[in-house]
Amino acid sequence: MIDVKTAIARAAEYAKEWLGADRVFLEEVELSKRGASAIWLVTLSIPRRDKPPAVGLTYSPTPAELLYGGREYKIFEVDAETGEVRSMKIRDMIRNVA
Repeated sequence: MIDVKTAIARAAEYAKEWLGADRVFLEEVELSKRGASAIWLVTLSIPRRDKPPAVGLTYSPTPAELLYGGREYKIFEVDAETGEVRSMKIRDMIRNVA
């Protein structure tokens, strides 16, 4: 089984290669089960690739944009046995804003 540092490194390498992210930040990591397999769930954030327009008279940011507007959050599933990145999903931060 790979350790947590290896899982994070694999997810970060994947983000850099496929998303062109030059700055990757670790947000969360968790060891979980998917069926009979163990997986690492690694949440990373990267700078937004499509920055919203500047705040002004014609644009009002949502609460999520105010809190998280400068970053995109992605969840990577990393196979705990092989270290292979199995999936990448968008972490929807809007649900977490009251």
